[in-house]
Amino acid sequence: MKEYKVKRFKTKEEALAAFDSVPAAGIDVYGWGGKKQHDASARLVLAEDFGFICRMDCAEDGPKSVCREPDGAVCLDSCLEFFVSFDGVSYLNLEANAIGTKCMGFGPGRHGRVPVRDRVPGAFEATPDVRPGRWSMTYELPFEKLAAFYPTIGVEDFAPGTTFTANFYKTGSAEITGAEHYGMWSECLTEHPDFHRPEFFGTCVME
Repeated sequence: MKEYKVKRFKTKEEALAAFDSVPAAGIDVYGWGGKKQHDASARLVLAEDFGFICRMDCAEDGPKSVCREPDGAVCLDSCLEFFVSFDGVSYLNLEANAIGTKCMGFGPGRHGRVPVRDRVPGAFEATPDVRPGRWSMTYELPFEKLAAFYPTIGVEDFAPGTTFTANFYKTGSAEITGAEHYGMWSECLTEHPDFHRPEFFGTCVME
């Protein structure tokens, strides 16, 4: 199982200013016959006065974004996805395309998931930044919104050495992006494409 060390900062402002110096988790495992491979990565940090921030980057010129329906099939577009579990039982899937359309849910597996927007109006912030040849997605998970899913969560739960699980993905369908691809940080060892497999998430360790 892969391991990623999560850097901590006192404030959100400090974390955002230092993001470029944070070591990245490479989204460099491509499975299930996808022919296209992108140079993609993710950085995850804890801001003690705010919560978690995940920034994902991808070398992709003109990412394709067709889906405009909230909780629609953004995974078929050029998509960057962050899945995370803070209790080892249920996880959040945060998915968004390059125009900021979001698909976000919560539950123990692929089936029976609760839409995040049912508990948190507007769901979690997902901010795209598209530039020539590259784009990024920044997910913000403040503690007050996380508490809708993990009621007792707080900064005191993330002392140095504390662990939780997560995965980072880059997807795109052949029909929309021109080349089907399934990129991941921690490999999902399934016969068919399936990112909703928390048993294959990697370990995040707080610094």
